[in-house]
Amino acid sequence: MKKKASKKGKKGMGGVRKASKAPARSNFGIRPLGDRVIVREEAKEEHKKTEAGILVPDAGEKDTTSRRGEVVAVGPGRFGDDNELLPMTLKKGDRVLFQWGEKVKFDGVDYFVVREGDILGILS
Repeated sequence: MKKKASKKGKKGMGGVRKASKAPARSNFGIRPLGDRVIVREEAKEEHKKTEAGILVPDAGEKDTTSRRGEVVAVGPGRFGDDNELLPMTLKKGDRVLFQWGEKVKFDGVDYFVVREGDILGILS
């Protein structure tokens, strides 16, 4: 009987783990259309330190327009001139640098809807 109880306990815990891994972020609830991606912006450090040890606040930086973020959802792609679907080069989980995008709030979190062409690059 002890063996059965321990097996049931493991199965029950496994079920709880699956429920806690709810695919709310993988399926995300918003499916971007065309060549759009949804990006969650990374938190900026309040102060950055130069190599000499000087603290530079965000307001003192020259490049305040570019942002970094993680791609959380990707659209299917866009149709080319020959009406053929051109697939996306980005994928979920890519860390990207971007400038433009429509800011949206979903489940209390801010995201950006960005066209693939407005992504400046993939961070490694």
